Amino acid sequence: MTRIVGALGGLFFAAAGVWAFVHPPSFSDVVAPFPPLNVHYLRDAGAFQIGLGVALLLALVRADALFVALMAGGTAAAFHVASHVIDIDRGGEPVRDLVSLSI
Repeated sequence: MTRIVGALGGLFFAAAGVWAFVHPPSFSDVVAPFPPLNVHYLRDAGAFQIGLGVALLLALVRADALFVALMAGGTAAAFHVASHVIDIDRGGEPVRDLVSLSI
């Protein structure tokens, strides 16, 4: 039963994360209709949901907890950097953000 819950949770987090990352406005309309729409915040949230999904799904096939944690954290971090690259024109300090997030 635990493996089923892990698989369903992993699929849910991964799917919701990809949706929020790829198309924040539609995710907001359906799941989080709280104005004002903040595309970058939703994309960042999606990045970390993808990481949670990876953690749950990878834990089903790998017993090494450190490996699972590193892969999930790395996935979330990579998507977070991608979010800042995609939204580079939305504000912040692009050079500082990209350098600090890529380290």
